[in-house]
Amino acid sequence: MRISFKNSQIEIRKHHQRSPEIAKSPRQIATLQRNEIVRPKFSEASSAIKKFSKHSASTVVTYPVPGKNAVEQISYAEPLQDNGKGLVWINSAQYFENVPPSVWNFGVGNYCICQKWLKLREGTTLNRQNVQDYQRLVMLISETINLMNNVNSQLMHE
Repeated sequence: MRISFKNSQIEIRKHHQRSPEIAKSPRQIATLQRNEIVRPKFSEASSAIKKFSKHSASTVVTYPVPGKNAVEQISYAEPLQDNGKGLVWINSAQYFENVPPSVWNFGVGNYCICQKWLKLREGTTLNRQNVQDYQRLVMLISETINLMNNVNSQLMHE
């Protein structure tokens, strides 16, 4: 069904679907042939990504210290060991634990997502939903980094 607008009137036309027996143009045939060649590579990569994401360990971020949940001063404490996780302090007593440096520094352009999310809430109090949202944000960024690394490694092997 096609809807076209002509001079503020609606014209509705029903188009019949082509039957498979109708010959396709050379351009359509070439497109179909290209898609058949490319499709297996994409399906192999997507299945590898699905396997990787199922087996990758998610970053579990904790918020261990109860308190007033006021976002006053945001800072990041680097982990002491190479495989350790950092702390994201929101005030002098409370912090998010197990935030990897790669996640804290992950950005799109000049926009560091974890930092910006907290800076937008500076001067406010985090409720339970905000805490859960930040924990989910860190987990999703961690998964994104893992998927990006896996896609890059798959592309390097082809």
